Amino acid sequence: LETIQLRQMKDEYLLTMGQEVVLALGQGDGDSDYYILGGGCGLFYPDPQTGALRGRLLDSLQERSTDTDAQTLEEAFDLLAEAMTKE
Repeated sequence: LETIQLRQMKDEYLLTMGQEVVLALGQGDGDSDYYILGGGCGLFYPDPQTGALRGRLLDSLQERSTDTDAQTLEEAFDLLAEAMTKE
């Protein structure tokens, strides 16, 4: 298990301690901090009312994948990993 430092803006995508999410992270050149790609585009989290997974890029990832019904955090992670290997 590795601890990373996440740099965030204080906006609508600000995470709280203990919040369970899947993140697509980027790292600046020579920087030890990570950031969420595309602002909120690399952030995926469950909707507290419905339990369904939400994320700005989820629809786009599903269109590129053979799994068109990702609803869990694990499935979102798999979609991100699959998208990264195709590029």
